[in-house]
Amino acid sequence: MATVPEQASKASGDWSRLLVNKVVFVTGAGGAIGSTIAQTCAIHGARVAVADINKNTADETIAKMIDEDASKKDYMMAIELDVTNEKSIENAVKSVVDKWNTIDILVNNAAIFTFGAVENVSADEWSNILNVNVRGYALMAKAVVPLIKKQYQSK
Repeated sequence: MATVPEQASKASGDWSRLLVNKVVFVTGAGGAIGSTIAQTCAIHGARVAVADINKNTADETIAKMIDEDASKKDYMMAIELDVTNEKSIENAVKSVVDKWNTIDILVNNAAIFTFGAVENVSADEWSNILNVNVRGYALMAKAVVPLIKKQYQSK
């Protein structure tokens, strides 16, 4: 059986050239969109940090991918991550860097929303939505962008 990078090198399109051996950090990777992003990156040769506020869903995302292709096992790691908590972000980023030495790509996918009429959404719900969907993105970028910049400054 071919390894993930070998499969990716046979794939057509720019994905194979762009993602082989890159480290991709996907937030909200336990959900439908995030898990699809993580799986697509892994198929195309990336090492993927599958991060979610619920570690069980991150583990399930990885288990599903490994069921489909066992060679992906060494290319993935599950991480519990609360994008609204700076210590959680610091710990998650450190885990990825400790394992793979860097982060090449950040996919800020974690998000929450509410259903219903806008007039029925409480101020606390709006604060939580903004905290995850805006502040969380900014905090993740603040933690990861310096790592990405450092790589390109050294080249």
